[in-house]
Amino acid sequence: MKKNLLFVAIMLLGMQTMFAQENYVTLDGDTQNFYASNGNDDFDVLIDDYTYEIMVRVDDGAVINDEPLSSSAIMLQKYNFGIFLMKDADSDFAIKYVAFNPSDDHDMDVETLDIPWFVDGSMTTESSAVNLKYGKWFHVAITRSSADNTAKLFVNGKMISSSTDDIWKFVTTPGAPNFGYRYAKPSANYLKGSLDEVRVSKVARYSEDFKINRLDKYPTADENDILILHLDGGEGTTTAVQEGTGSYVTTGGTKSVNLKNITWESTMFTEDDILALATNSIAKFVVYPNPAVNNKVSVQAQLGEAINKVEVLNMVGKTVKVIEVSKKHEVSVALDGLSSGIYFVKVTSNKGVGVKKIII
Repeated sequence: MKKNLLFVAIMLLGMQTMFAQENYVTLDGDTQNFYASNGNDDFDVLIDDYTYEIMVRVDDGAVINDEPLSSSAIMLQKYNFGIFLMKDADSDFAIKYVAFNPSDDHDMDVETLDIPWFVDGSMTTESSAVNLKYGKWFHVAITRSSADNTAKLFVNGKMISSSTDDIWKFVTTPGAPNFGYRYAKPSANYLKGSLDEVRVSKVARYSEDFKINRLDKYPTADENDILILHLDGGEGTTTAVQEGTGSYVTTGGTKSVNLKNITWESTMFTEDDILALATNSIAKFVVYPNPAVNNKVSVQAQLGEAINKVEVLNMVGKTVKVIEVSKKHEVSVALDGLSSGIYFVKVTSNKGVGVKKIII
């Protein structure tokens, strides 16, 4: 109802810009955080092969030091790894992915973690071409594949670093993944910023550079997913409520997600913002006729490209139609059942992803 009223108000003011809304979780850097329960031992299978990925936005004022273990934490899994912020001379901050030493000689529940020997190894964006800024969303993914014994760190789809060292192989029961803080005695390293789109998989999903857009949603959970959180305040795969205990759904059933006084927020994207999200892709195609005729349009790929999927998104960024194809040069899209208005056609081809506006 609020979205409809906002749209009407904008139209009455004579503005022609369309909007899409994206929800996410905001953390205050003080006490707010969340974690996914490992009550069913779902995460215990993550030893040789895994992918952890998340969308992050860091706010000015987040705790950032030279030593990452005394800085804000994006994500951490007890005894195995942590992703922390750290200082960077060329940007507002860097991120550092560290492998913990789970030896009995080390106590994870110590009050401070600025102990050099506690970390067995690390990967960082500090000396890379990636410059991270306050208030800007970025995607982080960490992976490991037993096929080549290689662990990798990706930021915004770019591989930052890789290692074949066995330290990246998980060697102990990981426990619950923590988001926006470090669970210890006492808990610490709280993140001031926002988080969205969490996925944990028991396979290495990325082996080389890939394309990722801010509005991309992970697909419905498959047999390789341990956790998917869209963090839309109850929409999508997550059914987490605004406070207290919610739940998430995977192929293994329903488990708990503990949200501690989480703040739900949203961003209104303009039409130009949505179209700009695809500018880093190279998928080229045309949509005709536009406006649609008889509730139908055709999507035609550029010569040499093959279409694998066509999606139609409405004005709030939700997918209302999906057509899966296999290496098609042209796809006919029936728009029956959709109300008149402005929509977006998102095409996935062998070259990448592209978005165009259409009118029905």
